[in-house]
Amino acid sequence: MRSPTLLLLITTMLTPSAAQKVMRLSDAGAIGLTTEHLDSLYWSAFNMQDSTKAAFPGRMEEYLTHWEQTLGELDDHFKQAGFKWAVDTRLTYRSFFTADGKLEMFHYVLRDPMDPQQEQEFQRIMTSFVDRYRFPMRAEVPFRQCGSTSFKASGTNQGQ
Repeated sequence: MRSPTLLLLITTMLTPSAAQKVMRLSDAGAIGLTTEHLDSLYWSAFNMQDSTKAAFPGRMEEYLTHWEQTLGELDDHFKQAGFKWAVDTRLTYRSFFTADGKLEMFHYVLRDPMDPQQEQEFQRIMTSFVDRYRFPMRAEVPFRQCGSTSFKASGTNQGQ
């Protein structure tokens, strides 16, 4: 059995600093924030195979409505920051929340090329979103949401 002190120490060591809230999925894995590790700490928002392993059992429709709103707020945040998508850009993401809805981390995989300078700006704007955003639903456990979204060169988010 793991010691609570040891578990707390390991979890603290693997919690990202302010500069590491938003990063490529491969970079997260390289510093120990692997999918397996994070999946052991953050429950899936909803689990189609086993609802006992879901952060929001029986509330999928309500959750999805709020998630659609979250993606809309994210799109608005990028627009308000003046971010221009140079090309249509597909993105796969893993977002991690505290039980009370605070967005803690956002890991992503770009499915389309992005200029390094533009990606740096993307990370800066996304970090400002992570710093302020709180999901409107509460859970008993920390939770994660994974998915894909796309941004049109005009700046419109076509997310899931």
